[in-house]
Order: sequence, then C-alpha cells, then structure tokens
Amino acid sequence: MENQYNSLQSIWAIALDESEQKLFNETKAFSSSNSFERNREILQSVETLTKSLKDSKKIPASRINYFTKPEYNISNRKRSRKEIFEGNGTSGDAIYSHPHFIEYLLYFVNGAKLPTTIKEKAEELIVNAHFKDMGCGEFIKYLKDHKLIPKDLQSRNTFSEEIFKLAIDANCDIHSAIRLRNHVKNKR
Repeated sequence: MENQYNSLQSIWAIALDESEQKLFNETKAFSSSNSFERNREILQSVETLTKSLKDSKKIPASRINYFTKPEYNISNRKRSRKEIFEGNGTSGDAIYSHPHFIEYLLYFVNGAKLPTTIKEKAEELIVNAHFKDMGCGEFIKYLKDHKLIPKDLQSRNTFSEEIFKLAIDANCDIHSAIRLRNHVKNKR
C-alpha cells in the first residue's frame, strides 16, 4: 500500500466515483447480525473498494501513513497498524477483507470522525495557518473554550485519536499532531 497515495492532503472526505460509492455504501451494512455469507460479500466489497482507491491514488498520504507507519501508531510505536495485522497472520490484500480493516477504510474515505464544525475550525486555524504550531495552539484553545473535549475517559481517548487523525490530515508534522492529541487526551 505504500507509495500508492494521493500527495494532496485533505481533512475532508475523498471523492468517490459511482461504482466506488456503491461499494462504500455496501461496507456500511457489515454487522454481527448478518449471516456469515452476507458479511463475506461485504468484506469482498471492502477489499475491492480499497484496491480501487489504492490504484487510483485517491487516499491522502496522511491516511496511508496512519495505517502503515509505526510512528503514527501512538499506542504501539514498534509496529504499524498494518504490521499488527501481519503479526496476527493476515497479510497482503487479505488485510483489506478482514473485518477489523473496515474502520481504516472509513478513515481513508471520510477522514477523521468528527463534526463538520470542528473540521471547519481546524481548516481555519491549522490548514490556513502560516505556522502550524501556532494554529495547533489556537485549535486546542478553541476546543477547550467551547467545551468540545469529552469529560469521560473513554470518549476523550476516542476523541483525542480522531483529533490526531485530523491534525495529520491538516498537514501538521507528526510531533505537533502527537502534542495536540496528548493535550486533548490529558485534559482534565
């Protein structure tokens, strides 16, 4: 999957053509209440869509890095998320049809799972900033001032990971993105 990406960064969802959109809509139907056969069909759609996006180089580099580079896996910097799949016995294109890969495909297509208002503010403060660190500082202040950081630990952990994804999609360097994530995660 490395070197198979779009060099343009974006915090927004990527554009899908009609056939890709149909496959993407299919992936949303994955559920433990489905039959094994139905989920197998859905996972085939996930694999087909991932290969299509990879081949057409539609996935932004930051999103590929999140999956393939160990330094982007904050909870385990020794192995990338891709290497974790491989360590568990799933490799090559088979990764794309693994049920746990769906969350990465959703990120590849949609970007960080955050409200539009937060993405718009990130675009205003970080993407358009002349100095990314200054923009990140202003963004943290915005999140705190508007009480957007969840209070409970589980929600805050999830939110901080989505903020990290948003920061790397906004073209922050890895260190600034980690700092932003940690500010959000450790906010009391």
